[in-house]
Parts: sequence; structure tokens; C-alpha cells
Amino acid sequence: GSSSTHIDDTTTMSMSMSMSTSTSTSTTTTTTTPSSCAGKSNSDCSTNTDCVFDFNVNICRDKTCLDIFSETDCNNMNGCEFNATVFVCHEEGKDIPCDRLNQEKNCPSPRCVFEDISNVCFKSGEIPCTRLFTELSCLKYNNTCAYGNGSFANVCYDKMEGIPCNQFDRASCPMDRCKQTDFACENKQQTTTTTTADTTTMSTTTASSTASSSTQMSSESETFTSTSTSTS
Repeated sequence: GSSSTHIDDTTTMSMSMSMSTSTSTSTTTTTTTPSSCAGKSNSDCSTNTDCVFDFNVNICRDKTCLDIFSETDCNNMNGCEFNATVFVCHEEGKDIPCDRLNQEKNCPSPRCVFEDISNVCFKSGEIPCTRLFTELSCLKYNNTCAYGNGSFANVCYDKMEGIPCNQFDRASCPMDRCKQTDFACENKQQTTTTTTADTTTMSTTTASSTASSSTQMSSESETFTSTSTSTS
């Protein structure tokens, strides 16, 4: 007799998967331009209606609502409004800064604090040492303020900042944080910048299809084997 075996059917199934990745990159650029008032002298500053000379820090800067004292001028300046009760021009829709409210009845607590010796209203948590004009009021806040002598008179000042530069004459000007001018002592930092509303946004999208590095999954196929045996 003879015996024969036939493998009738073998099926192999292969599965491959391709994966592609997409990378998106976004970059935002903000343009900052120097203030037109920055660096101007006191005389040049006063001739420009958009500028004001700030004697607290001896620099020329952009005029704000708070620098306007006329109700007419205030109403003519975009974004400003005039409060006739306290005679203050301020930014429209915002609270009047505490330091512009110099009467106790107008100093709103708890947003502001009134110091009754120097008659100063200031923002809660922000002690204005240089506005406390007496030694007694200064020493009430001795954790933050100190009382000492510049070149001209005793002043109250912030311990972290030291006596203001404009309280020294030219000869006594502390050069580590101040600078000498022709006739005075001023802060070293005199540059102010204005950030424009124009913002340029650049978006780059890179799609990389990684067909060459696609992941291929092969499964060893199920093999169906059919065997028939005949004997004669």
C-alpha cells in the first residue's frame, strides 16, 4: 500500500502599519520701541505736550492722565476721566490711585491706608517712605523705612533703596547707584520704553510623514493546514 500526505492550504496574513507625525511650531514676536520722551532734558521735555518731567526720579517720561490738572484738558485726553469731588484726572474706568487722595474721608479702606501724621493716603501694603515727611511718621514704619540725611535735609527713605539720588548734591553723589550731572545727582537708569500694540505672530507647521521609518508589524500568520491521508 501507499500513503500520501497533502498540505492543501497554507494562509499567511501580514499586517503593516504606517505612522506619520506632524510637528507644529508657533513663534510670537513683540516689538518694543523707545519712548519719544526718553532722554530729553528738563527744558526740552517741557516744550513737548506729550511729555512730562518727573522730578522724583529726574527723567522725562510720557504724560499720563494723572499728570493733567485741568478738567478740560483731562476730558480732551483719550482714556481719561475727571473726578470733580477730589479734583483728580485718572485713567477711565479705574480706581483713583491712593496717593492722589490726600484727605482721610476720601481715602477708601481697606484698599488704601491713611497716615494721619503726614496726612498721606497710600495703597495698602505699599508704604511710601519718601512721602512720610516727619521723623515720627517715618519711624512708625521702621521695618521698611529709615530716617537719615542726604546733602540737604533729613528724609524718610526705603531701606532697600537708600536715600534718593536727588537728595544729594553733585559732590556727594553715591556713584554706585547714582550719576553726576552738570549740577545735580540723578538716578542712573533714565531709559524708558513703550511697548507698541503691534504684535507679529509667525506660525510654522511642519508635517513629516515618516513612511521610511514606518512601523511595520508582522504577525506570524495563522497557518491552516489541512491534511488528508489515503491508504490503499
